[in-house]
Amino acid sequence: MKTTINYPNGDLYEGEVDEQGLPHGAGVMKYKKRPYENWAEAQVSYKRYSGQWKHGVKSGQGKMEYYRNGHGVTEYSGNWDNDLPNGMGKLTNFNER
Repeated sequence: MKTTINYPNGDLYEGEVDEQGLPHGAGVMKYKKRPYENWAEAQVSYKRYSGQWKHGVKSGQGKMEYYRNGHGVTEYSGNWDNDLPNGMGKLTNFNER
């Protein structure tokens, strides 16, 4: 079942969900800007994951894109397991525009 979820923290998910309403299958999550844990993520305006989900966590093939000032600055495309990059993937850094 496909749906749109607006989370209280400002994140937005569009895609398939499981019986509990958690992202499951193909979907896209746009993460709202918030204080991140490290310096590199503090420089990000927002980030977006598009790919496979398993009961609320990133799992399978997917791409995480990091944006600053409306432009993509970094992306990781590859395998995910339990919400983390895992196995084969490609990390690309773009010049600031």
